[in-house]
Amino acid sequence: MVVKYKSGATPSAIRSLQQRFALSSVRDVSALGMGVMGLPSNMTAEAALTKLQGHPAVDFVEPDYVF
Repeated sequence: MVVKYKSGATPSAIRSLQQRFALSSVRDVSALGMGVMGLPSNMTAEAALTKLQGHPAVDFVEPDYVF
């Protein structure tokens, strides 16, 4: 999942988000306020979208499609 963090999201808020949903950091694009997150094996992309969209540190989230 590609996650764009809200302006002002602290590193601790981002770590908390990762821990809460058992996400793994695939790529950090902190210069753009974004990150690519891996999902745990028991979480679908649809479930991740629903959960992450409601988090206060997240501006937007979308699947990281491979073309």
